[in-house]
Amino acid sequence: MSSLPPMSPFPRPSLELMEQVARDPRFRTLTTIPFLALPTALVLVAAYLLYGISIALYLVGAPYVLVLILGGIAVYWSFTPLHDSVHRAVSRHPGLNDVVGFLGCFLLLPGITARV
Repeated sequence: MSSLPPMSPFPRPSLELMEQVARDPRFRTLTTIPFLALPTALVLVAAYLLYGISIALYLVGAPYVLVLILGGIAVYWSFTPLHDSVHRAVSRHPGLNDVVGFLGCFLLLPGITARV
């Protein structure tokens, strides 16, 4: 009985190329999760700042269209940190992922309660 080669959806040359890339030491730096992904954290901070600005504009009587557009952009931006934290890509520390995810979710679904 002969042993069958492992099945792969990729042609042999492509598989060899992917294995070569995976062995490259630079690949590990691309796939290592940092303590905190700074770009994702900055998107969350920017979303909250923009949301705060939209609330302040509402309170001083700015046009509703402007308030809605800025608030909508802020809510839209808050999805990125939420999405990254669900995939555990914000931080290698699970608690920090949960906090970032909760803060991102709070703009999308105000008042949500969840177990962390």
